[in-house]
Amino acid sequence: MIDALQASGKPIWINEIGIRPDFPGTPDRAVTFLCNNLLKALLSIAPKYDIESLQVFELYDDPPTGQGAYGIILNDGVTFRPD
Repeated sequence: MIDALQASGKPIWINEIGIRPDFPGTPDRAVTFLCNNLLKALLSIAPKYDIESLQVFELYDDPPTGQGAYGIILNDGVTFRPD
């Protein structure tokens, strides 16, 4: 997939990289996995594929009927998540 994106000749932005709320373990374990595995792998290939941007989290949580609490701000658009 990344080869096909590079062939477009445009810089690549990867958006909303994160971990689902049901990731097993503690929030600290999720952060460690994200940093040591996912981000490290993407950063290692960024120069080769002209990846310009990695955006780690969605800004706002989904509403209660959405897919989950992925954001760093509650879905009221004002309150930072306490966790």
